[in-house]
Amino acid sequence: MRLFTALWPPDDVVRDLAAALRRGGEAVDPVPGRPVPRREWHVTLGFHGEVAEPARRAAGLRAALVGRRAPRLRIAGAGVFPGVLWAGVESAGPEDQAALSALVAAVGEADPAEFRPHVTVARWSRRAAPDVTAAVAALQPYTSRWWTPEEVLVVRSDAGERSRYSAYQRIALGAGTGRGGR
Repeated sequence: MRLFTALWPPDDVVRDLAAALRRGGEAVDPVPGRPVPRREWHVTLGFHGEVAEPARRAAGLRAALVGRRAPRLRIAGAGVFPGVLWAGVESAGPEDQAALSALVAAVGEADPAEFRPHVTVARWSRRAAPDVTAAVAALQPYTSRWWTPEEVLVVRSDAGERSRYSAYQRIALGAGTGRGGR
């Protein structure tokens, strides 16, 4: 079973991000490349790949993550990785950045110092890159409202023509961290 660990932005933040893309003009609507369905927009903390014992891996993630402080986040800016258009994610301040880095470290799949939080908006073949200039320009000045996730999701990714995500396990973050998440 393929698993990854992620934070999901609240529905109103997702709707607002989608509206920001539409405000970019006809060149952005539709989004270039293969748009990622809005219901799948998330912030990946770690990709675990094919896991032979998913229950065991999920139990380890639960032990490492449950009750950890949730960072205050917002979607801000945009950029491109090879084959990916993304909207950036930033922390509210140093304590929130430390909380996000601690989540990434606890997941154990990425170096927190090299981690670039983002929401993937579209993908494409690296050989046939579309013109994403208008999409990046539309998202570059964008900022969402601040939100605080209530949980980390361990997500099952079913391969096929299109990936289908489903929550395999939900792990509550620390009490008193605010409202938000999914």
